[in-house]
Amino acid sequence: MFDKTKAEHIPAKNVIQKKLFFYFLISALLMSLMSLFTYNTTRIVLAKVNTIFTNNIRLTDLSQKVDLVQSSLKNYLSSGGSEDLENYLASSYNLHNSVSNIEVHLTDAESNLLLDDVTHMIGTYLNLTQQAEYDKRGRDIQGYNEAFTQASQVYDYINQYINKLKVNQFQENNTIYLNLDSRLGVIQELNLTVIFVVIVVDILLIIWFSYLLSEPIIKIARSANEIARGNYEIPDVIVSTRDEVNVLAHAFNHMRASIKSQMVEIQEKVKIESQLKAQEMQNLTMRTLLNEAELRALQAQINPHFMFNTLNAGMQIAILEGAERTQRFMEKLAESFRYSIGNLGRPVTLEQEIENVDNYIYILKERFADRITFRKEIDSNVLHTLMPRMTLQPIVENAFIYGIANSETGGSICLRASENADVAIVEIEDSGQGMGEETRISILSSNDLAVEESKHGSGGGLGLKNVISRLRHFYGTNDVIEILSSPRKGTIIRLKLRRESREDGF
Repeated sequence: MFDKTKAEHIPAKNVIQKKLFFYFLISALLMSLMSLFTYNTTRIVLAKVNTIFTNNIRLTDLSQKVDLVQSSLKNYLSSGGSEDLENYLASSYNLHNSVSNIEVHLTDAESNLLLDDVTHMIGTYLNLTQQAEYDKRGRDIQGYNEAFTQASQVYDYINQYINKLKVNQFQENNTIYLNLDSRLGVIQELNLTVIFVVIVVDILLIIWFSYLLSEPIIKIARSANEIARGNYEIPDVIVSTRDEVNVLAHAFNHMRASIKSQMVEIQEKVKIESQLKAQEMQNLTMRTLLNEAELRALQAQINPHFMFNTLNAGMQIAILEGAERTQRFMEKLAESFRYSIGNLGRPVTLEQEIENVDNYIYILKERFADRITFRKEIDSNVLHTLMPRMTLQPIVENAFIYGIANSETGGSICLRASENADVAIVEIEDSGQGMGEETRISILSSNDLAVEESKHGSGGGLGLKNVISRLRHFYGTNDVIEILSSPRKGTIIRLKLRRESREDGF
């Protein structure tokens, strides 16, 4: 049997760790030194090459800006248009800034002298183009022709000098590449030698250590498989080495004995946890039923028949009195009310949602006259898309209340619906006050608590967060709504509705 007292006095000398560290230290040092040498050599050469390529890019950019000044000035002198003049002034300003802040790092004296010449010539060239522009404004034809001719000559010299600079840079880059190629050959040979030595040493170490470690580990693995099958009546694993594997074998033997004694206790705990989970499921079911009962109680507080009868009586009175506008208003109000108290768990078509929005907009316009402008851009191909009831009207109401209602001049709301593959894209855009990024993120972070908001929010008892939560639940994804907005620039709420048939609701 396992001697616990003996196991507690086995010293942990880290024998295997020390062996591994010692044998692999030499190969690691060799590889590290070689890698550092290669890295340093390559870094120095690549830094030079990078400088040359950067110089070429900046010289090319400078040449392109000179070309732009030349072409824009030529267009202005030919047409005299204000747009061509603006293009010339902008390109001339950019060229002047580029020359003032040019960052080209050259290593030889000839290239530096050429760069100085290019800088001075660009200054002369800008003076000549400016003179041509002044003469053109003064309608001095001979003057701007002469100035443009001189500027064109300087322009040709500038391009010649820039091209010569690029050739010098290319030649220097070629020299660096040849030097790099010769040095890399030596580095590759040295690397191959070091790699060969390290591979041989590693193979020998692997063979030796695999022999020392595999036999006791195989014994432990076999015993572990027996334990996995539920057989705890196996003999102790005996290891003759005096290293960490010996300690591991003693610990394994102790673990086997402990597992056997703890199995009964674990089984009891599992039984208790199962009972607790069952109780939690019962409590969760009870809370769900209570929430459903609360919602039904809130919905039952309004007597639909009483409201409809009252509105119908009002419409009859309006018809008898000849008040067609009042009759029309109450009819739309009745239709909107009938739609809002419908079964929220059953999906409706996009066409039905748009009709409900039309009724709501009619009521708003009757209340607020010309303060609101409403437009629709609807693709008839998406009208039969299924979606949750009372989705669009709360969004439109939210756009009016928070975007337009507080504006003295009113505003506009646009409802768009279009087809994009198997998705119907619905957008509600308002010209209102917009919202900040923090508010936008807060609205999109909708969760199940959105139902709580629906008891106090706008939109017929359905707040915007509640609408978002229902949409995500209905389509089974969070990627169903986007909000594009910024302060004082209006808001666009974009819905992405999958068009596959879904009749079961949510």
